[in-house]
Amino acid sequence: MIDDPELRMNMKDAKENVEKDFENVIKLKDLYPHLFGDFTREIFEWAVTLVSTRLFGWGLPASMLVPIADALNHQNNSQITYRFFQKNLHLQ
Repeated sequence: MIDDPELRMNMKDAKENVEKDFENVIKLKDLYPHLFGDFTREIFEWAVTLVSTRLFGWGLPASMLVPIADALNHQNNSQITYRFFQKNLHLQ
């Protein structure tokens, strides 16, 4: 349903890359089953989604996962409070 041919191609490439990554992880799982536990395709897809939606700096010299930054994309109408217990994590 996507009309943009470049975007369609990028999505196809991304899907193929995820498939290759899954195949490589399965090879590792076969070599080291004690490290993977109940690993499934569903868990792999969840992890890929989690990382790809929270990764900052993709394509730059360095990248990092910033899960709490995801909250910046949402309105804060809830009564949720975040408390950090390490002094170096407090905002000044």
